[in-house]
Amino acid sequence: MLGRLRLSALIFAASAAAFAPSATAQETDYAMVKGWRIFSEQGGLSGGLVCYMSKDNGRVELRLGTDGGDWLLGMPYYDQEDRTGAWGFDGLEAEATFQVIGSGWAYMSVSREMLRNLRNEASVSLELDRGVQSFSLSGSAAAMTKVEECVDNRGRPAGGNRSVQTRQPASPAPRDNSGSQGAKGATSQVGRWQLQRFRDHCAVTNIQGQEKALRFAFDGNVFEFGFMGIGSHSVDNSIPVEIWFDGSRSGSETLEGALTTDAEGVEWRSFADPANEPGHEDGFMNASSFHAAYTTAGGDATETFSLKGSSAALRSLFDCGHKVSGSTMKAAPPPATSRMATRVTPQTAPVEDDAYRLGRGCPKLGAVVSDDSAEPASVEFRYAVGSGNATLIYWLDLGGNPVEMSTFDATDAIVRLDSFVGHSFIVKDFQGTCYGGFFEVQPGRNVFVVR
Repeated sequence: MLGRLRLSALIFAASAAAFAPSATAQETDYAMVKGWRIFSEQGGLSGGLVCYMSKDNGRVELRLGTDGGDWLLGMPYYDQEDRTGAWGFDGLEAEATFQVIGSGWAYMSVSREMLRNLRNEASVSLELDRGVQSFSLSGSAAAMTKVEECVDNRGRPAGGNRSVQTRQPASPAPRDNSGSQGAKGATSQVGRWQLQRFRDHCAVTNIQGQEKALRFAFDGNVFEFGFMGIGSHSVDNSIPVEIWFDGSRSGSETLEGALTTDAEGVEWRSFADPANEPGHEDGFMNASSFHAAYTTAGGDATETFSLKGSSAALRSLFDCGHKVSGSTMKAAPPPATSRMATRVTPQTAPVEDDAYRLGRGCPKLGAVVSDDSAEPASVEFRYAVGSGNATLIYWLDLGGNPVEMSTFDATDAIVRLDSFVGHSFIVKDFQGTCYGGFFEVQPGRNVFVVR
């Protein structure tokens, strides 16, 4: 039986008041961190600013936010009355009161222990009015650090995107640490599509609405495509699905769509193209829309999906899948690589190494790590530190260890590096102060103005 979690109504009401958005509250994007959207909202009942991190599991959006004090965790909810729900990290563990805040959201208070687990666990589950909803917590520690930075900066990003060429330090090379990723996968963005690299395959997804999404997967051999639509998961067994591209229904075909569950527990109506035979990837890369007609437990349904950005997303998917399939046959990585994949903590850090001295403005040691990505990207750091202090650029490796990359000051004011999507950096002076929080590499060209 679920344990009962009794919250203090007075404490929760005080916290909720600061979070409740007014009718004119506006969301302002702050950053994207490891698949999480970080944004701020000004104009709660207290008149203050709240920063959130948000992720969608394909059905429901999850939000975790703070105003610098308490944290609240919530999901969409459209009734007016508060509701008793349930939550947990390994199945549902406890009950909590979800309070209606603003229009369309309900939140529960987050204890210190729960906040610590949200940083470290693999997933969290909530049950409110839409059944049990599970969300991957991949990258949550880095995202929470960025939320705290958002609050400190009053919702204004500390560094933007900025060039004289200095010496080119050795690039952080991608490493085959797929065994350390588990079911979470390393995540990066390809436009509006999310690319994930798992141990034995890669997947790319595009959320297009409530219970509406497309997913492609590739393991270096077999291409799979799937969709989520209204009632698409209401029948457990395979069902016939009529599919076509653009407006050409006269050229449609009917396939058997199996109900599959991906590595993060999300259900899709899926299809697999036979290996080494012409498949559907050309249609997905070149058409502007994809259509699926099927019969659910509630009746007939037809879904239309935009394919905007699908060509670039599929090219990244196929490149990722080929790399994964090649890496599965490699020998075990050397000891140095294994060390990098182990998350560093203050207790395991070298005692007298200045690189590990992280002071004001720095993320907690081990909270931010680089993803094991093989997608190249360019990085340019531009020096705009008001104090004029000399600094060093550090790459945070796969375990969060700071690795010195380059000097960075008013003389060497622009530093360019070759890096990879999902890699993270900090800029730190010799007293241990960090400037700009941390910087995560996104697809394409990245310019970071460090203040």
